[in-house]
Amino acid sequence: MLVPLTAPSRRSRRLGSSLGLAFMLVGVWAGLLTAQTQTSIGIIGGVNSYDWQGDSQLGTVGSAEYTAKIAGMLGGALGLRFAEQWGARVEAQYDHNRTLITASDELVELSYIRVPVTGQFWLRFSPEHDNYLMISAGPSVGFNIGCTVADVSCDAVPTGDLIAPSLTDVSLLGTIGVAAGPALFELRYNLGPRNLNRIVNGPELKTREYMIVFSYYFTLKRGGGWF
Repeated sequence: MLVPLTAPSRRSRRLGSSLGLAFMLVGVWAGLLTAQTQTSIGIIGGVNSYDWQGDSQLGTVGSAEYTAKIAGMLGGALGLRFAEQWGARVEAQYDHNRTLITASDELVELSYIRVPVTGQFWLRFSPEHDNYLMISAGPSVGFNIGCTVADVSCDAVPTGDLIAPSLTDVSLLGTIGVAAGPALFELRYNLGPRNLNRIVNGPELKTREYMIVFSYYFTLKRGGGWF
């Protein structure tokens, strides 16, 4: 089972600092957007399938120790188009993840505030239609705001076990999507390249998340305002 990494008070302080940095980055991004020619904001929602992969102490290789479960995500985005084919996007999203520890049949539920920052390439299908193929990639930083094992808070789980997920999760996000006007449908893959487990002698936990995401965007005028 998972165990708390730190006492709740220290966990809260670290989480507050992480969230403060995230909101500061979003604020800087918003300030830069005022000087650009085309910006948009969007509402994002979707489903995900999340699990861990890596070597365990029992010698199991891959994701056989953990079974992916379905959960959901919801958030918002700020988009910037440098030109017709190039753009960038920053998101702030609530991401709920679920995975099953197969050996003990215990369901782990993790909640994150994630801030992905991605570059985008847009390919228009035809000059007559406002339909695009979109490919994007970039880093995503996740801040853990909740953790339960078998419906019990990780802070209440007895110590002495081998797994304790860190408060931050840095991953690489890649997406491919199709846009029809202001609507965008995406398939996303989010891979955590570093070990999420903070227990030195515990199993290696690298995150893997598949997502189906739908979003709808509203274009902003230059310097603000809606149309």
